[in-house]
Amino acid sequence: PHNDRISAALTYRSNSISIPDESHFIKFDDTPGTDFLCVLYSKEELNIKNIKKRLENQKGTFYEKINKVLGKQHDNNYVKWATDEISFEGNTDKISIISAIVEIEHY
Repeated sequence: PHNDRISAALTYRSNSISIPDESHFIKFDDTPGTDFLCVLYSKEELNIKNIKKRLENQKGTFYEKINKVLGKQHDNNYVKWATDEISFEGNTDKISIISAIVEIEHY
């Protein structure tokens, strides 16, 4: 969520959401290069500030960093991705976090 007063909880079995929401948008900064949008879906509440801090202290690609920080609770091999939209179905019986990562090059 774009502010602390909005709950990140998705309490229904099936969810369809807009990110960040219907009234806001995500904008590139003025720095050309590769941007990553990473959405974490979790069965448990996450400490996003701690995750961000730990990501900053890792070395490697973004994908390597996220895997190191989230560890065994994260494995996207349990995810079925749609081929025509940003959408997924996941089995969280063996893991607790699914990451949806969009990598975008901009100039």
